[in-house]
Amino acid sequence: TQEVAGSCPVTCSINLKERNFYMTELQLRQLAVKTFEEWLGYSKSNGKHKSIIDLYNTQNPLPAGYKMTYNDPWCAATASAVGVKLGLTEYILPECSCSRMIYLYKKAGRWVEDDSYVPQIGDFLMYDWDDDNKFAITDNKGAPEHVGMVTKISNGKMTIIEGNKNNIVAYRTVEVNGRYIRGYCTPDYKTAAKKYKDKKSVFVTVTA
Repeated sequence: TQEVAGSCPVTCSINLKERNFYMTELQLRQLAVKTFEEWLGYSKSNGKHKSIIDLYNTQNPLPAGYKMTYNDPWCAATASAVGVKLGLTEYILPECSCSRMIYLYKKAGRWVEDDSYVPQIGDFLMYDWDDDNKFAITDNKGAPEHVGMVTKISNGKMTIIEGNKNNIVAYRTVEVNGRYIRGYCTPDYKTAAKKYKDKKSVFVTVTA
């Protein structure tokens, strides 16, 4: 019998047990977004971005053998730190460089630069700020300069959360297939969800 706190008779005790629950792909995507959004407002000015860099630097070995400093550009490191925090670096491939991040996703077969692709929450959007105004009829092959995570898609627009957006974790609104989009890094959340276990507390009452 499950009891709510405060309603348990004197003759019983409540044991707290942990059980593992597998997530669906959508739930894992939502968790990745939620994890990133916990850092909303972290910035260089308030010093909170240091905790993201510190988390990224806990990896052993470090990607490319490079330890991030607090003065480095930190958009890719923030995206990667989501995977570090969730223990999903096998799927949210970690790097502090946008170019090397694309390389990893290409190698894993998870890089997409097809205009017909419909992004999903949890995907990473790579930007190229040098994209010209003919983006609708040309294929952008420029160098990536920034990255963020898709958090919402509605009416042809995407809400992206980014680390180091003007030195702060903040949102940006982007049109689907709009200008400056270099492509998408698409973690394999479907496979990851089959292995990822979410620990939840279960209250069990035992009568004395």
